[in-house]
Order: sequence, then structure tokens, then C-alpha cells
Amino acid sequence: MSERLGNLGLNAGLVLGILVVGVLAWSMGKRWLGDETAVVLAPTDDHIQVDVRNGCGEPGLAARMSLYLRDQGFDVVEAGNHERTGEQASYIADRVGNTQAAERLALAVGLATERIRAEIRNDYLLDATLVIGCDYAALRPFSDDE
Repeated sequence: MSERLGNLGLNAGLVLGILVVGVLAWSMGKRWLGDETAVVLAPTDDHIQVDVRNGCGEPGLAARMSLYLRDQGFDVVEAGNHERTGEQASYIADRVGNTQAAERLALAVGLATERIRAEIRNDYLLDATLVIGCDYAALRPFSDDE
């Protein structure tokens, strides 16, 4: 009887080992061959990460907008000058395809949703970029100052 139990334990261990090796081989095969179904996790609405860029060249706009957005509950991860100055119209670049986050940002700064552009960047770890253009006086917080 004890010999039978010993064989049963060995067989169970062998089956378990084969299952583990099979799962590991399947996982390794997926990595090597690539998985075409990439999952993009959209950030939740209560933690919207934003980059603010001054596109018109007027000093201090990105810093002032960053303070305003932080007061509104946005997570401003970076602020500074845009790669080009002279942007006539302010706009929002949606970076991850989270349109709800971009729309909330547009509402907060007083931009029409038509000013949202899809500029998906997989290398960016934020929801949207706000580019402040020469029309900045119409945006919050700048319109509230006057």
C-alpha cells in the first residue's frame, strides 16, 4: 500500500511539473513572438496628468496656468516653453486616447472641445498637453484676472 501511495505522489508531482513547464513555455512564446493585443490603461478621471507648454512666448504663462490647474485638481507634471513660439490658438493634445481627461482639461481652462487634437504618444506618461497660444487672454485663469 505504501508503495502505491509513493507512486501516486510521484505521478502527481510529475503532472504538476509538466503543467508548470507548459505555462512557462507558453508565456515565453508569447514574449518572443509578440502579443499584438496591447492593453492601454487609461488613467482614471480623478488623477489627470497634464503637461503645460507656453506656445506664444509671453513670459510666465505656463507657470501661472500650472498653479491654476493644480488648484483645480489636475496633476501638472511639467511646465515650460513649447518647441515653437507664435502658436496663434491654444489647444490640447490628447496623449493617450483618454478623451474624457482631455475634455475635462478643456472645460477647466475654457477651451472648446474642437481644440482637442489626438496626438497619441506611447512614450509620454501623461494624459494631455495644454499648449497656450497667443489667444491666452481668453483662457482661465487669465480671463479672470481682468
